[in-house]
Amino acid sequence: MSQLLWLIKNILVAFSIASSAVAVIGEEDDQFCECSPSKFEWKMDFSGTCPPNLISTGPLTGIRDVWCIISSGGINDNLVPVKVVNVHIQEMNRNLEIIGGLSTDVNLQDGDSFVYESIASDPTETDVVGAMQMELVGENSEGITVYNESILRYTNKCTIYPFIEGDILGWSIFTNLGPAQKEACPLVSDAPSTMPSKAPAETPSVTTMPPKYSTPSSNIVAAKTSKGKKSGGGKKASKAKGNKSKKTKQ
Repeated sequence: MSQLLWLIKNILVAFSIASSAVAVIGEEDDQFCECSPSKFEWKMDFSGTCPPNLISTGPLTGIRDVWCIISSGGINDNLVPVKVVNVHIQEMNRNLEIIGGLSTDVNLQDGDSFVYESIASDPTETDVVGAMQMELVGENSEGITVYNESILRYTNKCTIYPFIEGDILGWSIFTNLGPAQKEACPLVSDAPSTMPSKAPAETPSVTTMPPKYSTPSSNIVAAKTSKGKKSGGGKKASKAKGNKSKKTKQ
C-alpha cells in the first residue's frame, strides 16, 4: 500500500473514531484507568478473518469499538498469507495522539507468535493508552502483499479488563496478556494473578525474553515499544510510583 493510501486510510479511521467520541462525551467517568495489558502475545492464525471481530466491544466492555480489515489493496483476491513480514503498531492517548509503538520486520509463519511490550508497562508514562492501531503486512502464496489492519479504542473503564486470552482479531489470537500496572488499574491486586482467559492456562513454551528483546531461535518474536510525541490526552488514575505521580483526569 502506498504511503498516500496509508495516510488517507488513517485520516478516515481517525475521523470516524473521533466523531463517534463526540456522541459519548458526558457519559465517561471522571476517572480514567488503564487496565490494558502491559504485554501482548499474539499467535498467528492465517485462517482468521475480519470482520467479524471475535472480541467484545461496546460501552459496557473494555473496548468501545474496533475497525478491522484484511485486504490486498484491490490487487488480488487471495487474502491468505503464507508469512507476515512486517508488524506496525501505534498506541495513542485518548486524544488519538501517538505515545508509543514500533515498526519492525519479521518472518512469522502460521502458528508463530509475536510479543509486544506496551507503553503501559512504563511506570513513568502518565498518559492513558486510549487506542491501539496494528498493521500486519504479509505475503500470499503468489508473493503478493496482503494486509491485516485494525484500530481499536478503549473505554478506559476501571472495572473491567479490555481483553481476555482467546480473543481474536483478524490473523491474531491473544494468547498471553501481561498484567496491567497496579497503580493504573484497581482490578490488579497484590496477590499473584493472571489476566482472564477463555480457556485454562497452558504451560508457557518459552522463557522470559532478554533485555534487548532479540529474536530467539524459537517461533516467538519479541519487541518493545518506543515512545512517541504527545501532549495530554488523559492521565492515569493512580498513585505515585517513585518520584513521579500519575494524576487522575480532572
